[in-house]
Amino acid sequence: MKSALKLTNLVIVFMLFVAACSTVGTKPSSPVQIDVNFLQAPNPIRDVTVTNSINSSIPVQDVKAQIIIPGEFIIVQGEAEWSFDLDGSKAVEKEIIIN
Repeated sequence: MKSALKLTNLVIVFMLFVAACSTVGTKPSSPVQIDVNFLQAPNPIRDVTVTNSINSSIPVQDVKAQIIIPGEFIIVQGEAEWSFDLDGSKAVEKEIIIN
């Protein structure tokens, strides 16, 4: 339970950071948008799928992204770091499975 709370806190902090980059009624301060979704509630006794969607309103070259998970969890499938280009029209989708 303690691990699930830490992971939930990480997601909430991340969401607050993303929300702080934009103001209601104005354009975001960054053209890059990141969505992180848990397909199941974080649980240290079973695998949990985490989807990551990264998009940009303009073309951006050589984007580097990293997801950091609490030490109580490990990545069972997928990579924690990615490098890619964003063409400004479609999102890059990455999925990891943690336990």
